[in-house]
Amino acid sequence: MIVGGVDKHGPRLFQTDPGGIYFGFYAVAMGAESSRITEFLEKEYKYDMNLDECIKLAIRALSLVLEAPEPDRLEIGIVDVKTKLFRKLTTDEINKYLQEVKGSSPQTQSS
Repeated sequence: MIVGGVDKHGPRLFQTDPGGIYFGFYAVAMGAESSRITEFLEKEYKYDMNLDECIKLAIRALSLVLEAPEPDRLEIGIVDVKTKLFRKLTTDEINKYLQEVKGSSPQTQSS
């Protein structure tokens, strides 16, 4: 399970295994092809990235293992650092990010 949130130290992301051991990450994946995605995230994630850049990075990472990411096949959740509230992006918002990623240089193929 991957758990994310915001506390007094800022944004936090943890992955836990069935035994209850947990690890903190800046970016991580779970499930099929997770090692490939996590390796990509470890190479490409930068600590000073903003939310838009992180969402695009996540889509690029998923594009490594998905033939053609479609907005109705993706769910993206975010936690606002200021309000500490979670929300899922709408299909239209996801589509906007997908189009931006498709329009940018194909960096996913370079890794």
